[in-house]
Amino acid sequence: MIFKRIQILILLVAVSTLGAQEVKFGKISKDELLETFYEKDSNATAIFITRTHRSHYKFSPDNGFELITDVFERIKIYGDEAFDYATKVIPLFKSKRGREMVSNIRGMTYNLVNGKIIESELDRDGIFHQEVSEHRNMTKLVMPNVKKGSVIEYKYQIKSPFIYKIDEITVQEEIPTKNLDILAEFPEYFTQKAIIKGHHPIELKKSTRLQRTSFNYKQKNVVAGLGRENKNGFERRTLEYNENITEVTMADIPAIKDENYVSNIDNYRPALNFEIVSLSIPGVLHENYSRTWEDVALFLYQSDSFGGELSKTNYYGEELENRLQGINDEKIKIYSILNFIKQKVKWNGNTGVQCEEGVKQAFKKGSGNSADINLMLVALLKKAGIVSHPVLISTRDHGIPLFPSLDGYNYVIAAAKIGDIYCLMDATEPYSTPDVLPVRDLNWYGRMLSEDGSSKMIDIMPLKRSMDAIIMTVSIFEDRSIKGKLREQLNNHNALDFRNSYNGRAEDSFLEKLESDCGDIAISNYQLRNAIEPHKTIVQSYDFQKEDIVERIGDKLFF
Repeated sequence: MIFKRIQILILLVAVSTLGAQEVKFGKISKDELLETFYEKDSNATAIFITRTHRSHYKFSPDNGFELITDVFERIKIYGDEAFDYATKVIPLFKSKRGREMVSNIRGMTYNLVNGKIIESELDRDGIFHQEVSEHRNMTKLVMPNVKKGSVIEYKYQIKSPFIYKIDEITVQEEIPTKNLDILAEFPEYFTQKAIIKGHHPIELKKSTRLQRTSFNYKQKNVVAGLGRENKNGFERRTLEYNENITEVTMADIPAIKDENYVSNIDNYRPALNFEIVSLSIPGVLHENYSRTWEDVALFLYQSDSFGGELSKTNYYGEELENRLQGINDEKIKIYSILNFIKQKVKWNGNTGVQCEEGVKQAFKKGSGNSADINLMLVALLKKAGIVSHPVLISTRDHGIPLFPSLDGYNYVIAAAKIGDIYCLMDATEPYSTPDVLPVRDLNWYGRMLSEDGSSKMIDIMPLKRSMDAIIMTVSIFEDRSIKGKLREQLNNHNALDFRNSYNGRAEDSFLEKLESDCGDIAISNYQLRNAIEPHKTIVQSYDFQKEDIVERIGDKLFF
């Protein structure tokens, strides 16, 4: 009966009427199709004519309380380079609590042919649903008949049971945006706050409106103050409550351009986030969604797919113990454990902070996701007497967390203490070493977790400089050709990149690319040392020559 009482009251606060004016789908003008460039950015290969994003809450008898997100986008294609925008990828989250579902999909491509607007509608053949990982699905829309000059538009709705999180809403994209409308509507029972990311000015317009909702309900035990049942078993009630609205309306937003030496432009991309702190119905229901990092740490350590996996160490047999027998040096012991896991378990390409297979099954299968592998590493380091902790990180393609949450990070690595400092490791990478992480991991800071629920920020950027030292001798001949010898040494991340590029490829193929990258030189007598030993410096040397590379202008030679 208590559950029914809560369900009824949630229904009362969740129902709301549409307040934002919907941009009309299908209203395309010839002017939009005739436009050949964007006057505010003539280099733009495409623009968003309109982007609208609306999030609100609704109760359904079948699914309970849901977060509803409506998205509508219209894009003008100016050049062939922009055809990637004809494909829209919609990420969808899932867990044991439920899954996000996409529906109400509509799409249209418009072309101008002999002065007439021709419509091509998105059909089922252009909609693809895919399972990405244990916690992610994806729906892909591939728009039909897209050409230079086309206008495309699509809209869809996402229903989510995860009412505590609205996905980040991007404000500035890689192409300009003419019009942007964002609307977020919260019944007064939600406590929330808007968080702005980036430096582009974003003005939040906040308002409140009164909502009235009439409903029928049937209840045998009448709650005090709600009235009495009538003879038909139903009572008609009207509820009034305030709805808090946050709105963003912007125009002529320039494109954000990728910059040299910026690891991930998304970390600087202007965007709007909403932190849902709590849902509270006085006297009936209170749910706290706001977390501290201590909450996140404790939750993960109490989770079977994280903390539970760290306690499992009896699945690897005697092979590791035999390897470690007689080794007292902590550094050598850490190297041995790291290499043991890399040899036994290969990364399946999936990320996550919780195990997909479980460490025991991953060891048996010989593959697992990032959490399977690196939590296994933490557990075996602990078993060997090394102080070790899991470190949550957000990979470069995932951005950075703005507030404590379970999905702010999407990856886990290992930290092992040597003396007074921690070294970081990722056993998913075949050629990584302690403190030489895959480039995808290098995204500012991570968070190191302890079993007692404490945590601390830890810098995951490289502490060691990467060397690329070249010694080269060159002879220039009268026929304008050159001959020379080159010797190059690479270590740390430069060596890691080289090994990933070289190993697994035929030497002929590698040398063809090297010759092309170096200006179509001819290479001979190629020698390479330490290609597969991650802890050693790579040394490559070769002879080279090239004809007609020197140009004489006056008394100077240019090459």
